Amino acid sequence: MHSAPLAALHRVTTAAPAAVHIPAAQRARLPVLGQFVTVRIGADESGGRFALFELECPPGTGTPLHREAGDESFLVLEGQLTFTLDGRSVEAGPGDCVVVPAATPHAEANASSAPARALSLSTLGARKVAMFEALAAIGRQGQFEPATIVAVCAEHGVDVLPPAAAGGPSA
Repeated sequence: MHSAPLAALHRVTTAAPAAVHIPAAQRARLPVLGQFVTVRIGADESGGRFALFELECPPGTGTPLHREAGDESFLVLEGQLTFTLDGRSVEAGPGDCVVVPAATPHAEANASSAPARALSLSTLGARKVAMFEALAAIGRQGQFEPATIVAVCAEHGVDVLPPAAAGGPSA
């Protein structure tokens, strides 16, 4: 766990971003904990205000229960995702949105037999991009120890929580 309050880890630049076009071919598809994450809009393109990710969630994959220093929102594009939100379970399908305020314990999982895709908007911006890049790098090195994953997440404003922290099981 980090020692700074969650709100202190959320940083936004003051410079207004320039209008940009970001060709899809310029974005890397990162393998992260069994899922694939593509940074569609990075913090550099948004003036540090947010980052937008495309999540590809194969069946049986999901994130551990966690809380973040920034807000996060999801738009399910295809398939079904189960979200654990502060101890309650929510099923979300195509077109459904899920809004997760900062510091709210949450997780997402694809418990179905079909792939799922979603967009995720995070106000952690560059910190979230760096976290996904670091998790992809440790995965490529075969470092899947939970302590390593927890430490990498904490360095980037994301606290991985035990399932009991949300008052119920994690997804």
